[in-house]
Amino acid sequence: LFFYGRPEMTQHNPRTAILKRGLINSALFCVIWGGWAYYANSGHGHAAALEAARAQAAFTVVNAFIYSVMLEAVFHRIPRALWRNLATFAIPNAVLTAALTGVHWLAGTPALLETVLPQLLIIYGISLVYIFIIGPRTLAAPDL
Repeated sequence: LFFYGRPEMTQHNPRTAILKRGLINSALFCVIWGGWAYYANSGHGHAAALEAARAQAAFTVVNAFIYSVMLEAVFHRIPRALWRNLATFAIPNAVLTAALTGVHWLAGTPALLETVLPQLLIIYGISLVYIFIIGPRTLAAPDL
């Protein structure tokens, strides 16, 4: 998210730029959300908190990459603004909500709601920032 406005991230192949941003986002959010999962579950003991953090970190590495790429791909595939915005918000966030909740449920995360809800709300907000600020900038860029 933090690298979308940097020209050097978008000067060459737009697909490569999207993949680079997906990798950067996955590393960044792995640290942030793995730490959050540990903190949110720390009241249930170190072992439970560590398991929640491991589940979250493993999920985030894969998901942040897929989510970033999916968000941009949906945004750039639909020409009409209303449908583009609705689909860009709904599709990646529905997939994320189901997957994140499912991973933590399967991992037996004791504080499931406390672990996933803050993440989802922040990620929903990030997707709105992309839809209304970052995405339109990429549409105006000559190489995207």
